[in-house]
Amino acid sequence: MKAERPYPQVHITPKGQRALQAGHPWVYAGEVTELTGPVEDGGLTDIIGSKGAYLGTGFYNLSLIHISEP
Repeated sequence: MKAERPYPQVHITPKGQRALQAGHPWVYAGEVTELTGPVEDGGLTDIIGSKGAYLGTGFYNLSLIHISEP
């Protein structure tokens, strides 16, 4: 059984997923498709790819760029 993750989720587009997997350090706001759970500025979030795969955990930033650390 998978462990429950305590963080809200940020779902991203396939383009955003490709960028992260290629080593890009953040996700642009336009690549975010859905926020699941209460997201706080500066809080940790799980990054979820377009097909539901966990990609990493990062910091949420309410600016135009969402910072992540895969």
